[in-house]
Order: sequence, then structure tokens, then C-alpha cells
Amino acid sequence: MGRLRCDTSALEPTVLQRPLKLQCQDGTSVDIAVTNYSGSHISFVGRLAV
Repeated sequence: MGRLRCDTSALEPTVLQRPLKLQCQDGTSVDIAVTNYSGSHISFVGRLAV
């Protein structure tokens, strides 16, 4: 779980309602679910992708 502080005003809200996949530089993939967002932050939970 975590929180990103960023400008999210340019993002379409429907994009944040779908599952997201984070691809790390070391090749690890993480499935992300956004739990809360505003114009200045995104809160999420995640788990390693299989």
C-alpha cells in the first residue's frame, strides 16, 4: 500500500477505476488498485503479479 503525491488533474477518473499494472525496472510486476484519489494524490494497494 502507498500514496503518491502528484498532479492527477490531467488523468481521466475512469482510468483509476480499473486495475493497473506497475512494471518495475527490475522486471517485477505489481497489480495496483486505487483506493482514493484527488487532484494532488493517489492512494493504492498492490500485490505482486503472478
